[in-house]
Amino acid sequence: MLTCDICNLVVQKNEDVTYLEALYTGDFNTVMYHGPRHILCDFSRARYIQHPDLPTTYMPPFVTNSLLAKVVERRIEEWTNSWVQLQQVCGLTTNMYTMH
Repeated sequence: MLTCDICNLVVQKNEDVTYLEALYTGDFNTVMYHGPRHILCDFSRARYIQHPDLPTTYMPPFVTNSLLAKVVERRIEEWTNSWVQLQQVCGLTTNMYTMH
């Protein structure tokens, strides 16, 4: 088992930001070049995942103007969909992992 480079706890594939980023970008080489890290230990990505089944820590609200609001909305949808896909790839395909 591999451990998170931030908190030093074991990282399961369904909670690994490296696999999440590979699904998000379509670049699966990232898994070979980056060590495991919990999704919730990576604030820059975790803040875009808004799903009731993802336990979260406090995330400050986005500071956006009207131009950035659409970008943030798109990233929330893309990162959340990638997280749902990661759960499905890891065999967690119950109804609780669907986009709300």
